[in-house]
Amino acid sequence: MRYYGGAVMTRNEIRMSARELLDLLAGKLDYELFAKRYDLGGGNLFRLFRDRGRMISSAAVEHCPDEDDDWVVLRFSDGDPATSEFTVPEGQPPSA
Repeated sequence: MRYYGGAVMTRNEIRMSARELLDLLAGKLDYELFAKRYDLGGGNLFRLFRDRGRMISSAAVEHCPDEDDDWVVLRFSDGDPATSEFTVPEGQPPSA
């Protein structure tokens, strides 16, 4: 049986299986299956951050010597206006 490490998502971070990420990048894991496994209730977990204008601010591998897998830890910045849709604050008329 194949090992699937899973993922944990918080407000500013995604922790995912290093083995599964490598399988995805190597083409051994179909993206559709990856996306299905890593759907934490809101669709594509990377799109959730991207749609909020949140960019990757750091990436690291957390080694787990007593486990069969390690974690890839992606941390995200607060919203970046350059990658977000422009919105007019409530009560403010758009300027011409």
